[in-house]
Amino acid sequence: MPKTTTRHAPAGQLLAVGLGLLLALAGAPEALAQDAGQRAGQVTAAIPAGWLQRPNFREAAAPELPVLWDDMLTTEARGRARITLDDGSILNVGSDSSLRVVKHDATTRETDLVLTYGQMRVRTRKLTEPGSRFTVNTPTAVLGVIGTDFWVFTDGVRTWVIVFEGALSIAGIGGLGPTNVGPGQQSTVGTNQPPSGPSSPSKTDYNNAINDTNVGPPLPQPPGPRFGGLGPKVPWIVGIAAVAAVVVGSIVVNRNKKEQPPPSRPPESGGRD
Repeated sequence: MPKTTTRHAPAGQLLAVGLGLLLALAGAPEALAQDAGQRAGQVTAAIPAGWLQRPNFREAAAPELPVLWDDMLTTEARGRARITLDDGSILNVGSDSSLRVVKHDATTRETDLVLTYGQMRVRTRKLTEPGSRFTVNTPTAVLGVIGTDFWVFTDGVRTWVIVFEGALSIAGIGGLGPTNVGPGQQSTVGTNQPPSGPSSPSKTDYNNAINDTNVGPPLPQPPGPRFGGLGPKVPWIVGIAAVAAVVVGSIVVNRNKKEQPPPSRPPESGGRD
């Protein structure tokens, strides 16, 4: 009987097959999401329907789905989603909204977001590291976040903010009239206009801002709107830091604008009478 010779596949081929199996099991989008330096966070809660999009990728927003730099999250009617950034900041995106996570570096604490339309609640930690910033751009405003809990809404021709805790600086596009907004206060910014001075929101608007962005485990309940005054002043050095953040944030390109007629108030959530 002739002697049988066993041939072994080269080690390189075995390695390639193994890697291919791993990618097939994990899924290509998941593998791409682990690309070093590109991860911003992940979806941690969602109410259908919403979508996470990037070039050549579109998937329903669902818990544990990684979020990369420049990803776009859009929600449809009644849909909501929460993104938890890698530094622990929380973004609760309401219905009929579009948010682009331009950049989030958890090490340097540099974050740039673009809310093209819709609403979201943002809860961040205070920015204390040199060079750190957290900006939110809309079609009409730039928000320099100092470390706070706030709500922002835009319909493409107006931006409306309500601050629950902490403070932020809001300015018109190009740095028009930056204004500090403190806890329990609101401000609005129209197209090519500076922001209105801080004022007290109605209790209804204040509560709607919270209720219309609820998704996932409840965030801390803020104390309520502030009436009869502007509240404590933001320290001057903090205000300067906020203005600097606004100037830096204003260079972010705002893409995919969607203009709609300005409603008299933010969209109602589906369950209220």
